[in-house]
Amino acid sequence: MRECPRFNKCNVNVCLLDNLMSLRKRMEGEPKCTMAKSIRLRIGKKYKLPKMGLTSREYAGYKKWENKSEEEKDEARKQMVKVREKVSLKSPESQNFPDCIVFSELKHRNDVQYHLERKIA
Repeated sequence: MRECPRFNKCNVNVCLLDNLMSLRKRMEGEPKCTMAKSIRLRIGKKYKLPKMGLTSREYAGYKKWENKSEEEKDEARKQMVKVREKVSLKSPESQNFPDCIVFSELKHRNDVQYHLERKIA
């Protein structure tokens, strides 16, 4: 826990880097850890923590990935590349969408709704 960059300022009662985390319960309304998963994972692996500093959901995904064969992992990687290409964050101008609107220009939720209705119609 002390290796966490936020250790001195943190007020999270259930720390994911605590080796006794499984014995603690988080109460509703208590703050959650906002440390990046990559940092928690690095520290968790170093100290051989039971869940390696991951949340239960992250750890389940990690185990699921580790249990896949190399062929399944390669296929999943190919699928991820395809999805990322479809939802690319390129600028609207480079995608040749002449009537595309940048959401940061919209000031109200109603403007977004109006724009979406106009695009659908």
